[in-house]
Amino acid sequence: MSNYEIGNNQLAEPIHRLLAAIIDGLVIGGLSLIPFGAIAGAAYLLTRDALPFFDGQSIGKKLLNLKVYSDTTGESITNDYTTAIIRSVTLLIPIFNIFDAAMVLTHDKIRFGDKIARTKVYKVN
Repeated sequence: MSNYEIGNNQLAEPIHRLLAAIIDGLVIGGLSLIPFGAIAGAAYLLTRDALPFFDGQSIGKKLLNLKVYSDTTGESITNDYTTAIIRSVTLLIPIFNIFDAAMVLTHDKIRFGDKIARTKVYKVN
């Protein structure tokens, strides 16, 4: 895996990623309260980091100034739905999702989903 540096930005801290995930979980929970909200919530979960109307950031990441970048190109994954889905699908696997999320606590701060999709989450200005 490449080690692109995204300007002067640093890899996101685990606490910031956790807070963004909690915010996104609240968004998904809120969506589940409306008709067909479960479908909208699942779509949001899978594609949230590629959505162009949020500049390629989930709502949680946008609020915490985090952004997902391709580790192979150094570009944001905005509009790259395939990469967004690949990095998010591991979060749908029961029990494994807990281990996957805990991977941000390791030295390289990268989840399995990020490794598979070849992405990294950075703190942006």
